[in-house]
Amino acid sequence: MAELVPAKQKLVNLRGLLQKQQGEIMKAIPKGLDAQRFTRAALTVFARTPKLLDCDTNSVLGAVMQAAQLGLELDPGMGQAYLVPYGRTCTMITGYQGLVALAMRTPDVKSVIARAVYAKDLFEYELGLNEKLIHKPTGDADKGELTYVYAIAKLVDRDGMIT
Repeated sequence: MAELVPAKQKLVNLRGLLQKQQGEIMKAIPKGLDAQRFTRAALTVFARTPKLLDCDTNSVLGAVMQAAQLGLELDPGMGQAYLVPYGRTCTMITGYQGLVALAMRTPDVKSVIARAVYAKDLFEYELGLNEKLIHKPTGDADKGELTYVYAIAKLVDRDGMIT
């Protein structure tokens, strides 16, 4: 029969496990990021999402290490990476801010913007040889439902020109 462990004890156990793995996290995390801060953010996520405490330990470590290797923040406010419980499996999901952060690390990417389009916005696009995108957000407080999202990246070509 499975033993029931209170959430508080599970969090204490997880804290101990992550502290044991601190050296591995430090090896995995890119330069410029603080491994201790990263671990504290991960623990905060687990404290705020109790279902994550029921996940298999290996999947928890795998998801945390994946975020560390990519150098993505687990703080939900940053929108870079999320830990999501699927049954007993903890999965790291890259958020759109994380995709932007990863793209910006590439020397060929000059800038990336991501936008949300709502029902009351003026939004037109045209595909083909002369592609076009027009998006004028509504000034209304009630924007309507979310209808589309899009991203535009400006790249640097071989001659150093932005396209």
